Amino acid sequence: MTLVDETHINKELVKKAKNDGVKLVFDRLEEQQPLCPFGLSGVCCKNCFQGPCRIIPGKSERGICGATADAIVARNLLRTVAAGATCHTDHAKEAALALLKIAEGKSNL
Repeated sequence: MTLVDETHINKELVKKAKNDGVKLVFDRLEEQQPLCPFGLSGVCCKNCFQGPCRIIPGKSERGICGATADAIVARNLLRTVAAGATCHTDHAKEAALALLKIAEGKSNL
């Protein structure tokens, strides 16, 4: 079973990486098998020290704090998006400062 769609892979670079002993994302993915079904479905909550909580339909419908599967998935998504967005706020700041300089006529453009 292959875990990777090889449609858009530069096979020459993959071959070179293997020859050079470089592990790629595909190799690391294979090493992580089998993946946790709770994590894959987004219903694993590790946001506090009471967990991790795993939602199991028919057995545990809520986390220790009372969060439902929908709440856990939403919190996980929002945390991931917020973490990713924070990594790029400096770009937005530089763009805003550049636009301000242009508006004030202080730009060299």
